Amino acid sequence: MLCMDVYTQSTSGIPGYIRIPTATLNPDGTVYIGGSFLPMEHLAYSKYNYNAGTAFVSVTFLPFLEVDFRFTRMLDYPHYESHVSDRMPSVRARLLKENKWWPSVLIGVHDFITSLESGQARHFESSYLVITKGFTLPKTGLSVEGTIGYGTNWLVARNYELVGFWGGMQIKCDRIKWLSLMGDYDGEVTSVGAEAIVFRHLVVKMGTVGFDSFTGVVSYRFRLKK
Repeated sequence: MLCMDVYTQSTSGIPGYIRIPTATLNPDGTVYIGGSFLPMEHLAYSKYNYNAGTAFVSVTFLPFLEVDFRFTRMLDYPHYESHVSDRMPSVRARLLKENKWWPSVLIGVHDFITSLESGQARHFESSYLVITKGFTLPKTGLSVEGTIGYGTNWLVARNYELVGFWGGMQIKCDRIKWLSLMGDYDGEVTSVGAEAIVFRHLVVKMGTVGFDSFTGVVSYRFRLKK
């Protein structure tokens, strides 16, 4: 395990904590590939009857712009049907980069292509503004990052995420830089968890959603050569 700064993925495949995104973007040319587990107890998409697994890819191809794509599939469904899988594209654009005095500010839109009118439904729609700022606690060796966001439901969708105010926090220790603790509130439920960076490029995150169900993410990070 090696020490390095990595902006890891939430269960949505978007850089963030457990269930919320942050306003941080990875360096230009960064690619994340991974998957996550979504528990049915907090999954409106499956009408709270089935767990789901995801596969995602996240690409930061400009210093201020990121595109993401996630494929979600209900698990243990008795028959294969098209409506038990979902495709979710996302776009995130940074308006302000974090520095000593200012936080990072970003706008994002998830699941913006399909529509109810075309016969396909948005199941994970989210449109939001999010602010993230990190700081260190003197003489403690701790680094703290805080995030607050606000989301709307202005697009027509079957299910929404991140509506209203939400936020979270991540804590790291200088002596154990490969490990971080985090927690968030997504507007509906509180989640807590931890993540570890393994062999520099592999990131493993585990947590609990609502303190009654398990969630997890595994992702691999690499940089595109210019």
